[in-house]
Amino acid sequence: LSNRFVQAIVSVGDTILVGHKYSGIVRSTDYGVTWNEVLTNESVNSLIHLGNKIIAGGNGSGVYISYNYGETWTPSNSGLGNYPRVECLFEKNGVVYAGAYSGVYKSIDSCLTWEAINNGIENKLIFSITLNGNKIFAGSFDGVYCSTDNGTNWENCSTGLTSLIVNSLATFNSKVFLGTREGIFASTNNGISWDKCSDVPNVEINDFIEVDDQIYLASDIGIFNTNNNGETWNNFSSGLRDYTTWDFEINDNNLYLATGVGFLKSSDNGLIWTINKKGYIYSLSINDSLILAG
Repeated sequence: LSNRFVQAIVSVGDTILVGHKYSGIVRSTDYGVTWNEVLTNESVNSLIHLGNKIIAGGNGSGVYISYNYGETWTPSNSGLGNYPRVECLFEKNGVVYAGAYSGVYKSIDSCLTWEAINNGIENKLIFSITLNGNKIFAGSFDGVYCSTDNGTNWENCSTGLTSLIVNSLATFNSKVFLGTREGIFASTNNGISWDKCSDVPNVEINDFIEVDDQIYLASDIGIFNTNNNGETWNNFSSGLRDYTTWDFEINDNNLYLATGVGFLKSSDNGLIWTINKKGYIYSLSINDSLILAG
């Protein structure tokens, strides 16, 4: 498992699956004590758990499905084209959306088949997807696209954005947030217009999570949080240097960061940090009391 570029982690019970760039998926059934390669020579960007299935999306390989918690994998690319590169997977109410280098795809049969839903999308390089009510948002290389008819038609909804490369999308309390390479923007009218969150510097935003009605974001200079649904943002990593932060988790009042210098932990709201594991850490996941970092 060492010396691999980890892109995604998912856990189901005592089974852990880790997706790597260039080297596939490894699997552990003993909480990470031992690992076995279960999908090789693939570059995996995303992993999700859907009912009794695990879905993986990757570069050039498209989508794989496992029906036995990752032990074996079956390609499932019907409708995805000849060379599908899937950047993200998003599931809501049993419908799965895939963001790819060739646009947005939708599956209503548990990822067995896919339908391209790109009418109106000009730049089909899709990095992120979320839903707010009946509106779908897709973050692309030239802003954010929106659909109100389940993806049949799209329009560019980037009014107010001054940075158009949308890395991440999230919805909290009916408010939509998007992370760009130059900070964070928010919409209170479901994507009709966007306002810059001035409390966050013009840095790349990599991820969002919500914990106890507070929103946290990971950026290229650390962590910021808000307890008033994005009205104001606070630097939550004042005791941390300007480390690039790709992922983070909160568990039992402890904050864990995946950064460019290693796996960091703080037990005092970010005032003091300790490095538990040095090296590039890109992804984190928590399974009960087990912390997974890759």
